[in-house]
Amino acid sequence: MKKKTMSLLTGLVVMAALAGCGRATSLSPNAGNAPGGSVAGNLVSNAAGGQTAVADNGASGNLTSEQAGGGTAGGTVNSSAPGTAEPSDAGGSAPGETAGPSGGVAVPAEMPLSDMDLEGLDAVSFADGTTGFVAGKSGILRTRDGGRTWAQVYVCPDPILGIDAKRPPQDKAQGGQTDGRVNVWAYTYTYLLASTDGRYFTRVNVPGLGQGHITSLSALPDAGVWLAAGGAVYVSDPMNGALQKRSPAGAAVTEVAAVSDDVAYAAAGRSVYRTTDAGRHWTKVFTAQLRQEDDLGVWQPRLVAAGNDVWVMFYGGGAGMSQVAYVIYHSGDGSHFTPVAYEGTFQGLYPSIQLPPKANIGAQPGPMQALSGGRAVFLGWEPRGFGDSVLMTATPDGGKSLQTQPVKTADSQAPDFFSGIALSFTDPAHGWIAGTTMDKKPVVLKTTDGGRSWTPVP
Repeated sequence: MKKKTMSLLTGLVVMAALAGCGRATSLSPNAGNAPGGSVAGNLVSNAAGGQTAVADNGASGNLTSEQAGGGTAGGTVNSSAPGTAEPSDAGGSAPGETAGPSGGVAVPAEMPLSDMDLEGLDAVSFADGTTGFVAGKSGILRTRDGGRTWAQVYVCPDPILGIDAKRPPQDKAQGGQTDGRVNVWAYTYTYLLASTDGRYFTRVNVPGLGQGHITSLSALPDAGVWLAAGGAVYVSDPMNGALQKRSPAGAAVTEVAAVSDDVAYAAAGRSVYRTTDAGRHWTKVFTAQLRQEDDLGVWQPRLVAAGNDVWVMFYGGGAGMSQVAYVIYHSGDGSHFTPVAYEGTFQGLYPSIQLPPKANIGAQPGPMQALSGGRAVFLGWEPRGFGDSVLMTATPDGGKSLQTQPVKTADSQAPDFFSGIALSFTDPAHGWIAGTTMDKKPVVLKTTDGGRSWTPVP
């Protein structure tokens, strides 16, 4: 498994270089920033057609000129293998203080979020209880201590819309260890960012995307990835990492949820599709009995899955004074779907659909996450004054029972979220919420008791 994990991401980077990306710096979305701007050399060395890579000893990837510390490119690659920590990575170093021995730039210091000059956050993903990532207009930030301190490991000129981090499968030959490795995928509107260690990120273009946009991404522990982009489904080849377009015929897919290299679900309009052979064939497993489009709006799907547990939300096809109509369906076998939650406006639109009594997650729906075994977590909003109160709803039994509570800190303060709210749980007890406040400041909250209480990270 270890060999396979390395080949997926590395294979994508090699092909990106061979496809005419030029020298390694051209793979960086902000080539032209400080020296050491590309991390391709750290992943593939000179394998990409013998091209010279940029020196990046101890570099974080792409840094601003203030962070770079005056390092210079040296034409050599980092000697450290992906996934291993260098001395400068052990505890972080102050920006502008330490350059690598061949030039390059230093790893930025690990510090509390409150000490960093950041814009808002739009994405969060934790691989386990200690290692996680947040992302947005300020690029990608990594924590290795559960959120107490962070390092800005990637700076990007384009907003990062989503991120997904997974620990690789345990290596039985090494006593069940993963060597601290973590596979990370992130996306902007038009390209992917990939990492095998959570520190060096490489841009990966989506073949044939044209004017289309990436709308959904689902990563796997073995470094594989599925994505919805330009209305199509792409899946990485398990052998060489190449992205291949494999979509349900005639469906404009906007959401994808991966279970394995072979099994995944896709949502298009009001329908859900399933594949069991890596996207070569798809079966439509569910179509909600909703009007596709009317004066009230268009229904859009959200989709998450964990094993055979699949959750799909259709939202936006109607609204009240401060409400957005939505309905959430659950399947425990990937084939049969039952409504488990909805907003009141929806019941008025579709009185013939059999719905559970008083089962809603808020007046407006937010993100959701499947946790396997019938467990799932949802975020929603309730109007309050000039802002919204965030609610968290959890279910332990496939939606038969829903436990909803406000997202509040120990002092009973409710964060004044404005936009970009995102959700990541590593198990039913441990979770994080990231977003942006009304004054455009980033905020990250952590829970260790399933959402009964929340603590702001420093």
